[in-house]
Amino acid sequence: MSHQIQQAFYDWLKNLEYQNIRGLLLITEKTWQQLKIDWQNIYPESTISLSYNTEKSNQNNRKSLSADLSAASLFEQQLLLGNEYQIYIHNASSQFDVNLFAALCGGIKGGGCLFLILPNQLNNWLHQYVNLINNHLKTKQLIHFLQPIEVSPVLKRILKFNLTNPAVSIICPVTLKFYSGLVLLDSENNTSKNNSAANANICQNKNNSKNYQEQEKAIEKIIRVATGHSKRPLVLTASRGRGKSAALGIASNVLCNKASFKIIVTAPNVQNLNSYFKHLDKTLFQQSTKDKKYNCNNGSSVQFIPIDRIIQNQPEANLLLIDEAAAFPVNQLTQIIAHYNRIIFSSTTDGYEGNGKGFELRFQKILLKKFPQARFTSIARPIRWSVNDKLENACFNALLLNSTNGTQQVKLNNLSELKFDIIDKAELTSNESYLSQVFSLLINAHYQTRPADLESILTNPKLTVAVLFKQKEVVAVALLNQEGNLTSETINQLNHSSVRLKGELIPQSIICNLGYSKAGTYRYLRIMRIATLPYLQSFGIGSLLLKNIQDYAHLQQIDFLGASFACDSKILNFWLKNHYSIYRIGSRKDSSTGLFTCDVLMTINAKLKSFLPKLLTDFEASLIYNLNHQFITLENKIVYEIIRQQFEYNSLYLNSHTRNELKAFSNHQRSFTQINWLLKELLLTCLSNKDQNTLESTPQVDWLFLIDCLLFYKTEETLSRIYQLTGKKQKLKRLKDLTTQLLNFSLSSEL
Repeated sequence: MSHQIQQAFYDWLKNLEYQNIRGLLLITEKTWQQLKIDWQNIYPESTISLSYNTEKSNQNNRKSLSADLSAASLFEQQLLLGNEYQIYIHNASSQFDVNLFAALCGGIKGGGCLFLILPNQLNNWLHQYVNLINNHLKTKQLIHFLQPIEVSPVLKRILKFNLTNPAVSIICPVTLKFYSGLVLLDSENNTSKNNSAANANICQNKNNSKNYQEQEKAIEKIIRVATGHSKRPLVLTASRGRGKSAALGIASNVLCNKASFKIIVTAPNVQNLNSYFKHLDKTLFQQSTKDKKYNCNNGSSVQFIPIDRIIQNQPEANLLLIDEAAAFPVNQLTQIIAHYNRIIFSSTTDGYEGNGKGFELRFQKILLKKFPQARFTSIARPIRWSVNDKLENACFNALLLNSTNGTQQVKLNNLSELKFDIIDKAELTSNESYLSQVFSLLINAHYQTRPADLESILTNPKLTVAVLFKQKEVVAVALLNQEGNLTSETINQLNHSSVRLKGELIPQSIICNLGYSKAGTYRYLRIMRIATLPYLQSFGIGSLLLKNIQDYAHLQQIDFLGASFACDSKILNFWLKNHYSIYRIGSRKDSSTGLFTCDVLMTINAKLKSFLPKLLTDFEASLIYNLNHQFITLENKIVYEIIRQQFEYNSLYLNSHTRNELKAFSNHQRSFTQINWLLKELLLTCLSNKDQNTLESTPQVDWLFLIDCLLFYKTEETLSRIYQLTGKKQKLKRLKDLTTQLLNFSLSSEL
């Protein structure tokens, strides 16, 4: 390795450290291969971490380049959360993992740098970058040279938005020299900025007390949760590098120093808590050798326990700390708040942490319902680096993680003002406004949107973006994925469970779970995401978008429209009202929401109208059977909506004789155990009756009571708690009254 590169690299790092900012070093794969042998001589190996992709064909084989470099598998992205790095090498030469890159942007500490190894296609472009640094080229010209190069469009965006970042440096693949961006010139007016002036502008005292004011307030609030009124949990959110985990550690010191105090802390992985444990007072705590438990002489303790063990064993604690909370399934967090009330939920909500926006969009509503006096706070000012650091903002802008939908609200007087359009990838790539609006809608309205979705939107040939807009403002968006039309060989493999196909959810679901091989030959359009501006929801805009998508599917000769989603009664009701039919409920709950997944279909090709009814017949029979088995925790309102809107139940057992038996039950002449199976038949027949008088005359709560009693077989204790009954007598009285009411609705001569 040349002396020039080594010395320039040292000087660059010293400059980054002096200014407490992070650097981005760009180097191509070819150059990296030339220099990597001597890499361990550049910087202490203990500070270097590596995420190194080999060829595409071997992309799951992540390993270090040498024993001196610690490997960081892409499969273990969550391990990055809560940790910080001095130098991190990310190889994007063959495949760019945008989710990992987004996480890394918050993991590099001030004075450190992120190596980004680029594809060799960028060799000439990177050489042109030297001209930008030397003020022989303007930013717009360099962006123009970048456009035709065939590399990931998201990687192009990362490069584009970092062009004016003064902390970007390169190793030129032509000259093999190191060029520091800290001497960047003003690319637009061509005026020079010397090093001393740049340093004066961006240098900041690391120990400035302003950096810690928000963190100190957060620490006070954490302590208040533990020592103040109960049932007031705290949600602490911030972007990475703001000192959330450190605040938890400092607050733990205060609490455990004052009195005998038991703190339980959890995270997706114990390594996520490195920063937390780092801030525990080592003079106060002694670590147990058996487990991650720290004991004090005054009887206080801090212990890490995995969240599943907390849920299972419910250990006692004065305070429960949950770090990286958004990475946990919502159903696990829901179980936690059922037992504990002094809790701190600390998390990042930048769209890359496990469940993305699920924590914000769903769990916080659940938390407020359980604890109306829950508190919320955030930390905006970075602690891990200077406020003048440009890397985070440039990368967030490139990945649209902080984009918003316009500066003014769209005024809509009538739905006829909205226009439907399919936006092609070329327009999305060239029109920053459209792309920003689309992705902002998705990331703020859907809990599973992550940076990788941006890559898919711009590159996946099977993915289509459909929008409703007024003038130039996007009001609603849907992502449509083309599926099906599979070969006989692929269908056979699916039948034998010998392959799992990415991007073929609907045909794979029907073939593997329901056994209909013919489904693989049909053409589907799956609505992967659908989102409307929050302030314009509940005005029929989503339904209008679905209607336009239906028309588009006809033109594209699609056989079926479909969707798969985490199912609650409100979401399901939206799809059912738009004439979609639910044909399957997944056997496991979705990790992001804690809800069962539901698959729905709509027939587009009239020649195939007999196929969907076959699926529905099987589904309806299996649903009723499994309500007190695998679907025992399914929301009763979901069952109510499915039976009410979709079932066409014609009982074989309700006739004049059984009608008299039901009357006898109402008149106290038959026991519940003698008649319960007939009550079930009566319930299904009446609830699936599309007569509005029958449905509206009985309050929904009564239908839910009957569903819980006759379909879920809930215990008397559970029914009494839910419906405020005093016991068995009240339950039977309510059943008998409702039986009389439903019998009066039954007008068929068969009854």
